[in-house]
Amino acid sequence: NEISIADDNERVPIGRPIANTEIRIVGEHMKSCPPGEAGELFIGGAGVGRGYLNSPELTSQRFVTNEDKRFYRTGDFARLRADGMLEFAGRRDQQIKIRGFRVELAEVETALTAHPALRECVVVIKADGHENTWLVAYFVPAADAPSASELRAFASATLPEHAVPSTFVALDALPLSANGKVNRLALSKRQDSPVLESRTYIAPGTEAERELVAIFGEVLHLDHIGIDDNFFELGGNSLLAGQAIARVRRRFKIDAPITWLFERPRA
Repeated sequence: NEISIADDNERVPIGRPIANTEIRIVGEHMKSCPPGEAGELFIGGAGVGRGYLNSPELTSQRFVTNEDKRFYRTGDFARLRADGMLEFAGRRDQQIKIRGFRVELAEVETALTAHPALRECVVVIKADGHENTWLVAYFVPAADAPSASELRAFASATLPEHAVPSTFVALDALPLSANGKVNRLALSKRQDSPVLESRTYIAPGTEAERELVAIFGEVLHLDHIGIDDNFFELGGNSLLAGQAIARVRRRFKIDAPITWLFERPRA
C-alpha cells in the first residue's frame, strides 16, 4: 500500500472498537492488512444495519461480506497500531492513482501545509489528454509566496517522487462551494499546465540544445521550453524520463543511460 504512514508519536489515535463491534483493515483484493499497514476501515458486529432503505445499489456497495462476515465499508482509510489503537489515514474518495501509484491527496496536503509560509493548500490531479497526469498544489501563502522550487524541495523531503506536485499555484483565496467547503471541482477545471511559474526563458543556441528542447516538448506536450527549464519541474517523471531518453538515444545515436536525465535535467 502506497499511503504514507507517519510514526506512532506523530499521529493521534482514534480509539478502539466498542463492545460487540469488530473492525477490519482491508487492502487490495479484499485482503486484511497486517498491523501498521493502511487500508479501508470495515466495521462489523451487532451495530451494523441491514442496509439503506429503498436503496439496493448503495446497500450493495457499502454492506459487504468479507471472510463470511458482514461488514459496513466506511470509506475511511486507517491503520491498526501494534497496541491495538486505530489511526485515521484519509478518505477513499480523496485517494487517486497516478502513474500506477496510489496517492492519498490529504497526505500530500498535510505535508505541504507543514511549510510555515503556507496558510492553506489543496492538491488536485490534472490530465492533458495525452495520458499524462500530474498533481497541482493550490495554496494560499501566509505572507510572501514561496517559490515552486522551494515547495517542491520541501515536499520531496517527506513524500515519494510520484506524490510530489509538478505545479504550484499561489491564490489569494481558495474557491468555496455554496456550503462553504473548498470547491475542488472549480480547481480541477482551471487551466494550470505543469510549467514553472516564474522562469526566465533562455532560447536554445546550438543544434544539440534545439534537439533536446524539441524532445522535451514532444514528451511533455509543451511548447516554448528553454534550455534552463528543468524536465521534472515541467511535469516530467520517471516514466516520461524513460520516453525522453529513448528518443535521445535514437536521435543522437548514443547509448545514454536513464540516469543521465536525472543528473542533467536541463537541455
